[in-house]
Amino acid sequence: MGKDVIVDGLKVVMLSALLSEAIDDMKGTNLYKQNIKKAGNNFQKMLEPFVRQVDGVYESNPELATNLFRETEEFIEKIAKLNLVDFVMMNRLREAYIKDPRKFQEDFPIELKKINT
Repeated sequence: MGKDVIVDGLKVVMLSALLSEAIDDMKGTNLYKQNIKKAGNNFQKMLEPFVRQVDGVYESNPELATNLFRETEEFIEKIAKLNLVDFVMMNRLREAYIKDPRKFQEDFPIELKKINT
């Protein structure tokens, strides 16, 4: 299996777990009615095989998995609140990273949080 397939698979697993959690959060609200409820329930059933893989990812490296999920969830929440100017700035930050990842990481170091296992 190629590296891109593994990365893409991990993204599907992570985003499926986050989406499933988001659907669960909608249950009991006025937004979660009739067609949305039916589609949400069906979609969650379709996602179950991916979500189950989260356990394997977590078991292989709990600290990395926790940090990846936390960072992904925080990023998605931030994106949901962006306006057009924010999107332009995010794109510029990404371009700066792509242009010179080493310099970007020196300016904005990544710090993984320790977890209690």
